[in-house]
Amino acid sequence: MNSAPTPSKEGPLPSHVYELRGAGIATNLAVTLGLVLLIGLAVSVYLRSPVAPGPSFSSDPDSAILAAKVELARSSTASQLALVGDSSCLIDLDVSTLESVCRLDVVNLGTLSYLSLDSFGVLAGELLKGKEAPRVVLVVHPDCLRITSPSVAHRAVLDSALGVGPAAMLQTNDTLSASLGFDEFRVRVSDRWIPHPLKGAFGNRYGFTSDLRESLLRRKGTMDESARFDAAANRSSAEYRMAPRVEEECRLFRQALPPKTRIRVIVTPVPRSHALKSHEQKVQEMRSQLEEWLGAETPSFPLPLILPDADFGTVTHLTPEAAVRYSRWVGEALCSWK
Repeated sequence: MNSAPTPSKEGPLPSHVYELRGAGIATNLAVTLGLVLLIGLAVSVYLRSPVAPGPSFSSDPDSAILAAKVELARSSTASQLALVGDSSCLIDLDVSTLESVCRLDVVNLGTLSYLSLDSFGVLAGELLKGKEAPRVVLVVHPDCLRITSPSVAHRAVLDSALGVGPAAMLQTNDTLSASLGFDEFRVRVSDRWIPHPLKGAFGNRYGFTSDLRESLLRRKGTMDESARFDAAANRSSAEYRMAPRVEEECRLFRQALPPKTRIRVIVTPVPRSHALKSHEQKVQEMRSQLEEWLGAETPSFPLPLILPDADFGTVTHLTPEAAVRYSRWVGEALCSWK
């Protein structure tokens, strides 16, 4: 009867011994790399075929918002008035309230402050082309006007949604994955099958990116803020100014619109605890400069530039309840715009 091996002084005997040979490793790596390249080639061929779908714009909330606004701009054939601008336009202006007050057919094409002002003009032009009496209201928060440079990636997604640029994405992986076409396959194919949940209170309100997009289409472009403003936690600067880029973007904004389009400008409010003593004067000067560069009509609408902290979800966004009240004021102002 054989006895169990006696442990050596150095410790127990190993149960397995691995012997790695250089030639075997190189062969396995070469086969693996070849398979990856072959799959990448197949993906690239498929994406360039006529059967491959276009981008789904569902992998992140920003893409879903931009795609929904392009769809609204192209489907709202009866609307003569476009609201365009940053996320304060998107969130602070409730279309149903506006329409109930001013009896106009309105579409909210507000998007994100990451975009340039001329990008807002492109969306407005998409809605207003061919209209008999086109009107547009540019709605921006003072924070949007001080951003030094817009997001190239967000503009690429907008162009992609408009069909004037290649498939674009905000979330990309490593260079190899992108070069093999896997990122493009994700935004055009797999994102259609895989739900993308939203995070935090925003996720509790809307669920998935697809739900957000459907809600925007149903509500003619309005979205609700889900946060609550905390003055003690606010660390953003209250010193507002006009970035040098804005003047040229105003010129391009005007060029994107039909020739006889009438323009008005609204600068949205900030929380009282956040505003400097000179806030109203400074914003009025910025608004007047915008109106001059855009060739907008004056005088400016008599709307508040500062509201109580309790009305805000963030420094730039009103709560849903406050947005309804603010939309009534805007609706009354629009009624006076003959």
